[in-house]
Amino acid sequence: MKKIVLFDFDGTIADTLQPAVRLANQYLKKEGYPPISGAQLRDMRNMSPLQLITHLKFPIWKALYLAKTVREDLYKEAEKIKIFPGVKKLIQDLQADGFRLAILTSNIKKTVDRFLAHQELEVFDYIKCEPNILEKAKLISNFLKENNLTKKEVIYIGDEIRDIEATRDVGVKIISVTWGFNDADSLQKLKPDFLVRKPAQILELLKKT
Repeated sequence: MKKIVLFDFDGTIADTLQPAVRLANQYLKKEGYPPISGAQLRDMRNMSPLQLITHLKFPIWKALYLAKTVREDLYKEAEKIKIFPGVKKLIQDLQADGFRLAILTSNIKKTVDRFLAHQELEVFDYIKCEPNILEKAKLISNFLKENNLTKKEVIYIGDEIRDIEATRDVGVKIISVTWGFNDADSLQKLKPDFLVRKPAQILELLKKT
């Protein structure tokens, strides 16, 4: 049986970083906080979610509210969000090769659905959303249980430190990608099972694992 490929959405499939930062800055300005600068954003690419919250000097409840607000506003821009170069072909190739595909994300399902429809990529067997950015391990674990899957049948593709931490907690292998939020050096420090710099590398890697 071929592996089921679980994709993260933001930063792995959809290039939501810049619109998310723009929307976050609108909220920060309204609340009297300084905006996120380009230099800050570069520094933030080395940070885990908890480090980000500390860096922004936010109480956790306000950080979670900010994330919720940005996700809701992103829905209005779903058709404008770009897909990372090479990712659409990767998804199409995986489907053609017989892999089952899924998305696990902290984004809103209606945003994911709208984005995929616009990209003509309505090929995913399963889309699961969990708004709590700190609950990814639980989300993966629930996915396995709900679909009666073993850890060996699944591989996760994500762009963040928290993805590596979550998959390690659950015992699922991960392919970390370098084109998303956390940079290559930050990801490599956590020793993911695989680290790739181009989408085209993923299909060949999956055929061998």
